[in-house]
Amino acid sequence: MIIKFGKPITYYFFPHSLISTVQANCAQDVFMTVARSIFEDGINWGRVMALFHLAYRLIYQALTQNHFDIIRRIISWFSQFIRESISAWIRQQGGWVSCCFCVCRARH
Repeated sequence: MIIKFGKPITYYFFPHSLISTVQANCAQDVFMTVARSIFEDGINWGRVMALFHLAYRLIYQALTQNHFDIIRRIISWFSQFIRESISAWIRQQGGWVSCCFCVCRARH
């Protein structure tokens, strides 16, 4: 279950139980399905950060279970998703640097 909180930037939290059920050798379509579900209601910087968090949690799990071979695949899926699904939006926002401005505004 992915928990969504309504804030100016929507944050997603991936419970340990969700991450631990994804096997280290998970299929690309599983990763892509979860990634697409993050953005099903649109794109914002909070959701982009949630995608980073998802990749981080899966990579961390692979590291702790000594499944080093899967790490490159997770990075590849992550990069592919960004290229195919959200890179145009990121460019429209002014690029990655815009994320920094958004985070700074959210803190004040």
